[in-house]
Amino acid sequence: MEELFNDAISQQVKSAIDKSQKELKTDYLGFDKAFQKYHAEAIKYLPNYSY
Repeated sequence: MEELFNDAISQQVKSAIDKSQKELKTDYLGFDKAFQKYHAEAIKYLPNYSY
């Protein structure tokens, strides 16, 4: 039963993140800041990326 709840919650979280990034075009979890911090050199190779 616990595994079913875990799977359901995991799917809901993934869905919320996907919707926020694709439909709302927002990054409320701050993935962009983490990417900038740990992969700063790679940013210049991303199309349409600005900060």
